Amino acid sequence: MKCLQIKSDKKNKWEYLAATIQGFDYQEGYRYRIRVKQTKQKDTDTIRYSLIEVVSKERTNELPSVAAFLARFKWNLLQLNGKDVTDSKASIGFDARNGTITGTTGCNNFWGNFTIKGDKISFIHLASTMRACNGQNIENDFFQIFEQKQIQFDIAEQTLNLYNDRKLVMIFGLERE
Repeated sequence: MKCLQIKSDKKNKWEYLAATIQGFDYQEGYRYRIRVKQTKQKDTDTIRYSLIEVVSKERTNELPSVAAFLARFKWNLLQLNGKDVTDSKASIGFDARNGTITGTTGCNNFWGNFTIKGDKISFIHLASTMRACNGQNIENDFFQIFEQKQIQFDIAEQTLNLYNDRKLVMIFGLERE
Protein backbone atom coordinates (compact mmCIF):
# COMPACT_ATOMS: atom_id res chain seq x y z
CA MET A 1 0.00 0.00 0.00
CA LYS A 2 1.26 3.47 -0.86
CA CYS A 3 0.75 6.44 1.41
CA LEU A 4 -0.76 9.45 -0.31
CA GLN A 5 -0.47 13.13 0.52
CA ILE A 6 -3.89 14.76 0.65
CA LYS A 7 -5.22 18.28 1.11
CA SER A 8 -8.92 18.84 1.66
CA ASP A 9 -10.82 21.98 0.72
CA LYS A 10 -11.36 22.63 4.43
CA LYS A 11 -7.64 22.58 5.29
CA ASN A 12 -4.86 24.29 3.38
CA LYS A 13 -2.25 21.83 4.63
CA TRP A 14 -0.91 18.59 3.12
CA GLU A 15 -1.43 15.49 5.28
CA TYR A 16 -0.59 11.82 4.84
CA LEU A 17 -3.30 9.26 4.18
CA ALA A 18 -2.25 5.67 4.83
CA ALA A 19 -5.65 4.28 3.80
CA THR A 20 -6.68 3.26 0.31
CA ILE A 21 -9.25 5.08 -1.78
CA GLN A 22 -11.52 2.48 -3.31
CA GLY A 23 -11.68 2.84 -7.10
CA PHE A 24 -8.70 5.24 -7.31
CA ASP A 25 -5.70 4.12 -9.38
CA TYR A 26 -2.84 6.42 -8.34
CA GLN A 27 0.05 6.83 -10.77
CA GLU A 28 3.31 8.24 -9.40
CA GLY A 29 4.42 11.54 -10.91
CA TYR A 30 0.94 13.09 -11.10
CA ARG A 31 -1.04 15.42 -8.88
CA TYR A 32 -4.74 14.67 -8.77
CA ARG A 33 -7.79 16.64 -7.76
CA ILE A 34 -10.45 14.09 -6.84
CA ARG A 35 -13.81 13.92 -5.15
CA VAL A 36 -14.29 11.16 -2.60
CA LYS A 37 -17.03 9.84 -0.39
CA GLN A 38 -16.11 9.25 3.26
CA THR A 39 -17.96 6.51 5.10
CA LYS A 40 -17.39 5.93 8.81
CA GLN A 41 -17.29 2.23 9.62
CA LYS A 42 -19.77 1.15 12.27
CA ASP A 43 -18.40 0.61 15.79
CA THR A 44 -14.91 1.90 14.85
CA ASP A 45 -13.15 5.16 14.17
CA THR A 46 -12.09 3.89 10.74
CA ILE A 47 -13.11 5.93 7.70
CA ARG A 48 -13.47 4.28 4.29
CA TYR A 49 -12.81 6.38 1.20
CA SER A 50 -14.44 5.77 -2.20
CA LEU A 51 -13.65 7.64 -5.41
CA ILE A 52 -16.52 9.68 -6.86
CA GLU A 53 -14.59 11.30 -9.72
CA VAL A 54 -11.15 12.43 -10.90
CA VAL A 55 -11.54 16.19 -11.41
CA SER A 56 -8.00 16.74 -12.77
CA LYS A 57 -4.69 14.93 -13.28
CA GLU A 58 -1.48 16.96 -13.81
CA ARG A 59 2.12 15.84 -14.34
CA THR A 60 4.48 16.98 -11.55
CA ASN A 61 8.21 16.84 -10.94
CA GLU A 62 7.87 16.66 -7.17
CA LEU A 63 9.34 13.92 -5.04
CA PRO A 64 7.55 10.58 -5.03
CA SER A 65 5.10 10.56 -2.16
CA VAL A 66 6.56 7.38 -0.62
CA ALA A 67 10.04 8.89 -0.31
CA ALA A 68 8.57 12.09 1.13
CA PHE A 69 6.58 10.04 3.66
CA LEU A 70 9.65 8.03 4.70
CA ALA A 71 11.62 11.26 5.15
CA ARG A 72 9.14 12.63 7.69
CA PHE A 73 10.10 10.10 10.35
CA LYS A 74 12.96 8.31 12.02
CA TRP A 75 12.46 4.55 11.54
CA ASN A 76 13.52 2.28 14.44
CA LEU A 77 14.36 -1.36 13.73
CA LEU A 78 11.88 -3.62 15.51
CA GLN A 79 12.53 -7.00 13.93
CA LEU A 80 15.39 -8.57 11.95
CA ASN A 81 15.02 -11.99 10.31
CA GLY A 82 12.07 -12.78 12.59
CA LYS A 83 13.85 -11.81 15.82
CA ASP A 84 12.86 -8.93 18.12
CA VAL A 85 15.72 -6.40 18.08
CA THR A 86 14.03 -3.35 19.62
CA ASP A 87 16.81 -3.16 22.24
CA SER A 88 19.45 -2.77 19.51
CA LYS A 89 18.71 0.96 19.00
CA ALA A 90 19.19 0.46 15.24
CA SER A 91 17.40 3.03 13.08
CA ILE A 92 17.33 4.68 9.67
CA GLY A 93 16.43 8.13 8.42
CA PHE A 94 15.66 9.19 4.84
CA ASP A 95 16.38 12.47 3.07
CA ALA A 96 14.04 12.32 0.06
CA ARG A 97 15.26 15.53 -1.54
CA ASN A 98 18.86 14.29 -1.78
CA GLY A 99 18.10 10.56 -2.00
CA THR A 100 20.28 9.81 1.01
CA ILE A 101 20.00 7.72 4.17
CA THR A 102 21.69 7.90 7.55
CA GLY A 103 21.32 5.59 10.47
CA THR A 104 22.82 3.38 13.11
CA THR A 105 23.06 -0.37 13.60
CA GLY A 106 23.06 0.26 17.33
CA CYS A 107 26.86 0.37 17.38
CA ASN A 108 28.11 1.87 14.12
CA ASN A 109 26.68 4.74 12.11
CA PHE A 110 26.04 4.35 8.38
CA TRP A 111 25.11 6.51 5.42
CA GLY A 112 24.52 6.17 1.70
CA ASN A 113 21.94 6.65 -1.02
CA PHE A 114 18.59 5.09 -1.83
CA THR A 115 16.26 4.82 -4.80
CA ILE A 116 12.62 3.76 -4.95
CA LYS A 117 10.97 2.27 -8.03
CA GLY A 118 7.48 0.93 -7.52
CA ASP A 119 7.55 -1.46 -4.57
CA LYS A 120 11.36 -1.86 -4.69
CA ILE A 121 13.94 0.06 -2.69
CA SER A 122 17.70 -0.06 -3.26
CA PHE A 123 20.41 1.11 -0.89
CA ILE A 124 23.62 2.08 -2.69
CA HIS A 125 27.05 3.52 -1.90
CA LEU A 126 26.75 2.46 1.74
CA ALA A 127 29.54 3.33 4.18
CA SER A 128 29.83 3.01 7.94
CA THR A 129 32.02 3.68 10.93
CA MET A 130 34.05 0.68 12.12
CA ARG A 131 33.75 0.50 15.91
CA ALA A 132 34.20 -2.82 17.70
CA CYS A 133 30.76 -3.81 18.97
CA ASN A 134 29.97 -5.70 22.18
CA GLY A 135 26.80 -7.56 23.01
CA GLN A 136 24.05 -8.10 20.45
CA ASN A 137 25.68 -7.44 17.10
CA ILE A 138 23.17 -7.33 14.27
CA GLU A 139 25.37 -5.54 11.74
CA ASN A 140 26.21 -8.48 9.49
CA ASP A 141 22.55 -9.41 8.97
CA PHE A 142 21.55 -5.74 8.73
CA PHE A 143 24.03 -4.89 5.97
CA GLN A 144 23.55 -8.22 4.18
CA ILE A 145 19.91 -7.26 3.63
CA PHE A 146 20.70 -3.66 2.67
CA GLU A 147 23.25 -4.83 0.08
CA GLN A 148 20.61 -6.73 -1.95
CA LYS A 149 20.13 -5.14 -5.39
CA GLN A 150 16.41 -4.49 -4.94
CA ILE A 151 14.47 -5.08 -1.78
CA GLN A 152 10.70 -5.28 -1.93
CA PHE A 153 8.99 -3.07 0.65
CA ASP A 154 5.63 -1.91 1.86
CA ILE A 155 4.32 0.49 4.46
CA ALA A 156 1.60 -0.95 6.66
CA GLU A 157 0.04 1.03 9.48
CA GLN A 158 3.13 2.56 11.14
CA THR A 159 5.78 0.11 9.93
CA LEU A 160 8.20 -0.06 7.02
CA ASN A 161 8.55 -3.71 6.01
CA LEU A 162 11.43 -5.05 3.89
CA TYR A 163 11.26 -8.38 2.04
CA ASN A 164 13.91 -10.60 0.47
CA ASP A 165 12.45 -13.12 -2.00
CA ARG A 166 8.98 -12.39 -0.56
CA LYS A 167 10.15 -13.26 2.96
CA LEU A 168 9.75 -10.54 5.59
CA VAL A 169 13.30 -9.77 6.81
CA MET A 170 13.11 -6.35 8.49
CA ILE A 171 10.41 -4.35 10.23
CA PHE A 172 11.00 -0.69 11.12
CA GLY A 173 8.54 1.31 13.24
CA LEU A 174 8.10 5.03 12.76
CA GLU A 175 9.04 7.37 15.56
CA ARG A 176 6.71 10.33 15.84
CA GLU A 177 8.33 13.75 16.04
